[in-house]
Amino acid sequence: MWIPPTLLRVSGWPRIICSVLVFGGALGFLTVGFISSRRQDRLFSALESANRRLRADKLATELEARVAQLAQACLEDPVWGDVGLERVETPIQARALRNRFNEIRSRHPVARHFFLTEGAQVRFPFVRTPPRFMVESQLEGTFARLLLEAEELEMREDRPDLAQPLYGKCVRLDVPEPLKALALSRIGRVARKLGHHDDAARAYSALFHDFADLYDPSWRPYGLVAVSGSADARTLESRSRDLHNGRWEVSTEMFDYYAALFESKLGRSSAPTDFLDHLRAASQIERAFPHDGTLASIEVNPFVFGSEQGFYRERTHLPGPAMFTVISVDLNWVRYKLLPDLVHQSGIDSIVHVSSPGSAGTEETRVRFRALFPFWELILQPRRTRLPLPMRPEALFSVQAILAGLLAGGAWYLLLQRRHFDDLRGLFLESVAHDFVVPMERVRMWSARLADVAPLAEEERRDCAGRIQAEVEWFSHLSRRILTASRLKRDEPVLRLTPGRLADPIEKAAAMFRARSRRSLETLIDHEVPVVLYDSDEVVLTILELLRNAAKYSAPNGPMRLCLRAEEDGVVVEIEDGGPGKLHGDWKAGFGLGMVLARRAMKAHDGHLEVQREPGGGTRVRLVFPAARVHLSEAAGPDCDAGA
Repeated sequence: MWIPPTLLRVSGWPRIICSVLVFGGALGFLTVGFISSRRQDRLFSALESANRRLRADKLATELEARVAQLAQACLEDPVWGDVGLERVETPIQARALRNRFNEIRSRHPVARHFFLTEGAQVRFPFVRTPPRFMVESQLEGTFARLLLEAEELEMREDRPDLAQPLYGKCVRLDVPEPLKALALSRIGRVARKLGHHDDAARAYSALFHDFADLYDPSWRPYGLVAVSGSADARTLESRSRDLHNGRWEVSTEMFDYYAALFESKLGRSSAPTDFLDHLRAASQIERAFPHDGTLASIEVNPFVFGSEQGFYRERTHLPGPAMFTVISVDLNWVRYKLLPDLVHQSGIDSIVHVSSPGSAGTEETRVRFRALFPFWELILQPRRTRLPLPMRPEALFSVQAILAGLLAGGAWYLLLQRRHFDDLRGLFLESVAHDFVVPMERVRMWSARLADVAPLAEEERRDCAGRIQAEVEWFSHLSRRILTASRLKRDEPVLRLTPGRLADPIEKAAAMFRARSRRSLETLIDHEVPVVLYDSDEVVLTILELLRNAAKYSAPNGPMRLCLRAEEDGVVVEIEDGGPGKLHGDWKAGFGLGMVLARRAMKAHDGHLEVQREPGGGTRVRLVFPAARVHLSEAAGPDCDAGA
């Protein structure tokens, strides 16, 4: 955020008042912007919602019309032929009708299931099992005599042992397959009664192998009758799978009986299948079919049963209850194929789907279908959801309060940072002034001594001149270092880095320090340290400045140590003093001019500077040069601690 320069120049309560006025005005403009954005967002949302509702209504109408058109085309397909002109009374007729329906479904994917009703009673698929076929009335000859005699012994006289050989003779006669299957099923039944389980298992196995797809007089498939003699889990699973997949045309009540039988033996129920859904839908149609009169042959009518959409058409005009062909709509095909195609043709750039009726979300539009699909709603959602602005007054007030708090905190933080910056600037200027004033005072003192009227001895005069020259040189070095540091701050290439060993500049700096300060300095220098890149003059000046600081903040006769050695992370120069560590906090923070210049010099060498307080007092400064070409095994340097 831009801060007026005038605000930075004032202080105290005037600055606080100015800050409140500036940030209060900004908050006012922000509030006006929020209110305007809310109004625009509300208007845009209303227009967008109205447009989505119009598109959704149009799409729902088109979908209904398209489904009705496809259903009529399906019910009027010539492939229907004579379906509905006669009643379906046997599973054989039902199987032929199912094959016809499968052919029609391949031509009309809108239809999922087909039904044939007589009035309101469903004739296909079977809801109830057809009446028992009286096979006894059609038997004749030897087979009829043996079968009737065996059944008399088994059922009335309770002598299955005498009936078993008679049933065996029936199987061996040359008769049609349905009669052989009937006799073989009787053999399995009497074997079970006699407790001959192996004989029963063999009879039922042969019954399934040879006659599984035939039906007994009660219209039970022999493939299911054979289940009575089996306890094998794999066999039971196979028969259950055949039942659920519609291998046999069975009624709903017969299906439920055998499904319960399989579930009790296997301990689990089978997953729903298309055949099972067909039977369940037939039961629902009987309860919900709306018409049992006669209609024009061209009339196709919709109706709803359960959560399904159906259509029906009358097939005959014979006396008695009318025959109707009925289809149920494949809702998955409508949802995932027909609807996306219509959306693409309409060019609607929204997420469109159907769902059960419910409450509309923030960014979605729901419409009900008018003629079909009462269990659905058409939903339109925008593909790009805009982030809504706070619409309620309390929400806007909360946002304003938070922003006001943030702005006030920011203003207070700026004031504190400004004061802290003023403190740091004062400390820095004080350090710089000290570094310049001290050499000048020494020059003034030695110059005054030279100008004294009393004559000086030659040796004393030369000593004064040498001291003046040393202070002037130090002042010149200090000026050049400040100029170098300012250039380093601007990333200007001012250093000349050349490969070499640091022993030479370290020894030169130590000699200059001894000559200038006349303090004792212990040096531990490893002349075999690895070669590094460095600027000799900058290293000498940096070491001199750090040695001068160590002498300034330690006892006058305290020990000082300068060490050069190789370590694992680079070549290390250490300057250690044994003083009380005065102003150690300033050193570590780097407020002094010498520390500032030293840090920048080490950064230009890709190294770093560390300041450590020693446990027994004193301070240790470490200059670490890059270790790119340093190998600790090349040289084992002396340890500063060992010389202490």
